[in-house]
Amino acid sequence: MESHSTPRNHENTVKRPSPIYIDPAVPLTYEAHPDVLNHFSESTVSPNSNAPISEHSKQTWSLPVGTQRKLQAGTAMACELGHPINALETIRLNSVSHLDSCSLVSSEVYELTKEYVGRSRKLCYRKPQGLPNVYVWVREYVPGEGEHLHFGFHLPPSHRKSRIAFLERTFEPALKGNRPTEMRTRGEIACGVTGSWHLAVEVPSKRSEFPGYWIASYLGKGEPSRRAFRGKEVNNEEKSVRGIQFGGSVQGDRYDREQGLVLGNQWRKGRYGISRNLSSLIV
Repeated sequence: MESHSTPRNHENTVKRPSPIYIDPAVPLTYEAHPDVLNHFSESTVSPNSNAPISEHSKQTWSLPVGTQRKLQAGTAMACELGHPINALETIRLNSVSHLDSCSLVSSEVYELTKEYVGRSRKLCYRKPQGLPNVYVWVREYVPGEGEHLHFGFHLPPSHRKSRIAFLERTFEPALKGNRPTEMRTRGEIACGVTGSWHLAVEVPSKRSEFPGYWIASYLGKGEPSRRAFRGKEVNNEEKSVRGIQFGGSVQGDRYDREQGLVLGNQWRKGRYGISRNLSSLIV
């Protein structure tokens, strides 16, 4: 019997469709916004330096949510170790980059910060210092004044003179006497003659918080007091110290102001840091 089979469809001879893109893609480098480059060139590079400006630096406008709590946890751990963070240095990074007496050699602000933190760490290891390396730091930007560094660390009263001498060797001589009351910060014990740096110690109070709590909270003020949650803006409950208008308990907006654009490098944002021996113990 003759079998009848249905004719098979002719197989498509075109094995692969023609490519959509005729020409290969050209990888273009990302370009930073002009405002960012202007800020970088004016506020973060020393005018005495010919170092090239990197357009690939990481940029941040605020601290990540949860940073204030992390800084508080680090200072609490330092207190448990018996080395409370009880001193705070403020270094005006743009001012020191103009000083002829400044011994730091870095030109970009983040590299300047790393160099200073590294020198401070080495100073603690030197004899007769023998101090523990426990510290937290934050960079902030103020329009019209430029960038500054807050550096909180452990400083026994017996080491205050040697720390001031270190600041004088690194930046500029200390001012003889005290600054006017309206310019002096709480607990201030020394400052540079042009105000490029100042050193303050924690003033004991009757509050129940552990030593260093308010230093950490102050350094964490750059964390937003409001955050996005399910498409809405809500008060940032992760930030324990914030203004009353954001659900906190602090009068005024001192802990709620934006702290400006800060640039790191190609690999790190470099906006804040915690010493390794503290960060490794934070849960």
